[in-house]
Amino acid sequence: MPVSGARGVIHREESPTDRMRDTLGDAEVGKLLSPLIEIRSYQLLPGRSVDFDRLVAEMSVPMLRRRSVDVVAYGPSSQGEDMYYLIRAYPSLDVMRESEEAFYGSAEWRDGPREAILGLIDTYTSIVLEVPEAVVQGLRR
Repeated sequence: MPVSGARGVIHREESPTDRMRDTLGDAEVGKLLSPLIEIRSYQLLPGRSVDFDRLVAEMSVPMLRRRSVDVVAYGPSSQGEDMYYLIRAYPSLDVMRESEEAFYGSAEWRDGPREAILGLIDTYTSIVLEVPEAVVQGLRR
């Protein structure tokens, strides 16, 4: 299905959720899906996972929760010593974008733990998925 984008037309396949919406309708699909989870995976600088975990647990997560962000789970990854993850849930992509802009643009973040946290990250990647509510609940920590 073609979608207009800032750089022209983007072709995307119809997702399983799109097919469900065609069959069941938006209301029924809404009952089955928690609209979005974002899974962020961090590759940390070697030997810095304990420092990163402390900063996330003591500073970043409380800040996110004060802003009503649904932090589903976070912590060291089973993938490796210097890997870490953060899972957040949002009701929509628009809410996710607004929430992230407000959080990362806030003085509390910029003047607070931002530099210390970013200084421990080598790289990170994020994916966003639509999943059933039961999956979100199963991931909660």
